[in-house]
Amino acid sequence: MGRYEFGILHLIAGSLLITWVLWKWQEDILSFVSSIFLRRLLLPGVHLNAALYATLVEYNRHLAESELHTLTADELKKEILSLIEHEVASEKVSILHCWKCFFTRYFHNWCKNNALYGLLVDSSSDAVGLIRKNSVSLFRSLEDIEQIVEGSSAEVMGLTCLVHLFDLIECEILIDLLRCVISFSQQLGKTASSIFYESLLTAPVISSEDIVHCIMKILETGYCISGPVLQTSTSGDNIIVLEKELADHKRLRKLSVDMFLSLQGLYRKASEWGKILNVFEGFLKFLVPQKIIRKFDTEISSNINSSIIVHTAYQIAKVMFETAWDFLLFLSYLVDISGQVHLSPDDITKIQLELVPMLQETIFQWLVIIFFAITPATPAVTEDFDSKLSSLQIDNNLGRQLWNEKLGRCDFKMAFIFLLNVKSSSVDHSHLFSERFSYMQSFINRMRDFISLVIWGQAGGSSTFLSRSIDLAFILFKHDQYGAAEQLLMMVEGHLLKKKTSHSIQDTDGGWCIRHHLLGCCLLAQVQGGLHATKKDKKVSDAICCFFRSSSGNGASEALQSLSADIGIPYLGFSGWLYINCYMEASILSMGYAVI
Repeated sequence: MGRYEFGILHLIAGSLLITWVLWKWQEDILSFVSSIFLRRLLLPGVHLNAALYATLVEYNRHLAESELHTLTADELKKEILSLIEHEVASEKVSILHCWKCFFTRYFHNWCKNNALYGLLVDSSSDAVGLIRKNSVSLFRSLEDIEQIVEGSSAEVMGLTCLVHLFDLIECEILIDLLRCVISFSQQLGKTASSIFYESLLTAPVISSEDIVHCIMKILETGYCISGPVLQTSTSGDNIIVLEKELADHKRLRKLSVDMFLSLQGLYRKASEWGKILNVFEGFLKFLVPQKIIRKFDTEISSNINSSIIVHTAYQIAKVMFETAWDFLLFLSYLVDISGQVHLSPDDITKIQLELVPMLQETIFQWLVIIFFAITPATPAVTEDFDSKLSSLQIDNNLGRQLWNEKLGRCDFKMAFIFLLNVKSSSVDHSHLFSERFSYMQSFINRMRDFISLVIWGQAGGSSTFLSRSIDLAFILFKHDQYGAAEQLLMMVEGHLLKKKTSHSIQDTDGGWCIRHHLLGCCLLAQVQGGLHATKKDKKVSDAICCFFRSSSGNGASEALQSLSADIGIPYLGFSGWLYINCYMEASILSMGYAVI
């Protein structure tokens, strides 16, 4: 694990952005900021029970280590969040300060409890890694995108993937362009990316558009648009923060000058922005997840090889997501200073109507991969869990024990629901069942298979990812992952709203209706699983709205009647008309119109 995984506080514009976030959304910011840190804490390679236990002990949380191992991901989050809230209340300091102290202690304990013991070499599989006190780290070759981001100009020029896309002059333009974007990103730091990611993944406390707008304002003025600095417990700390803001202001001004000079040089080399934007567009196609045509059969397995595949998929998706985000910020900045760099109206139109939508689509696709790779699966709470286990075709002994033990654990991510139930009929996947390491290249191949499966479906059959998202939500629904299915559908809805046209939101194939019907079912399933009264009322109310929307959309009748019997209300065990109360009566009536 690289130290950058802990580097959420390494920034220039970051402190200014956080100041603005804290100022603008004071009421909702506690949960939003905490969700960023909690999600970071449970990342593959970051989460370590021994380090977490040592950190909790330092905060006088006397939780037995064996008890810590039995906590589900949600229970663990609640335990840590209560600790942070207690620190904020008792010490009267900012939540950001409390999280910074917590991660400082955690990082120290991670290093202490994960000390390096020796080198691992498995000649039979070409695996090389590091044996640590509580984990094993493996080396792998870099993917093309990682070499592009991390490599030198000569290394990038030699990449076959780019040579096939561009001629020599275009490659030179691309290298200069990449140098501008990477320098731009490094100066801004990782904080903006983390906040942007969280805004896409959670309820819209802060919109992603607001975040981009704020960063552009910070780059334009060098100051946070809210004015006040972060408040801490002493006036001395306030002075330190103010001095840091002034230093950031100077660095941002220098960044603006450096970017202006770099863009001028790039423009002179290409002679026109149209050529630069064409190269830009060609490279963006390289960021789109590959479609791999392969037929899959159903199978189940779980061991360290599967974990490595999921972890690798996360690493690649993270690089792709952050690269696309960097390009999105860069294009926004380019439009913002268009008059200074000779950007024509046609160039601006191309950026706003072609390149930015391409980036948003790519960002969304990699966002979903990250979501599945880092989000723990939730334990089933329905009474008919045993019967649903049998429908998964899991072995009565080993399979049942595996799912009972793993569901809800921090290390059992949502990706396993997809990965552990597929087996390629044309490629040998026997390594998934082995207790030995596979060849490292096979991990890369299986990682690519997994990403293609999620984005494009079996045999690459989905024409668009929006249609594929319905299939993914069905899979999550059938595996009792109702909260995850709800979150996925809300992410899809947020992505569609960015297109800002009713035609794009209500598609003609009835997908919009199906998504809202399934979303309503997911909400009801969570009510059935048991919720606090206030949350239950909110979920039921939202479900009613979803059912009304699904029954009134374009092609609703045909779309909803096309659903199989194991999707929706019957699958949840509701008896339809018998499940009526003051909240549900209107919902059942609306469903009766389209779903029998």
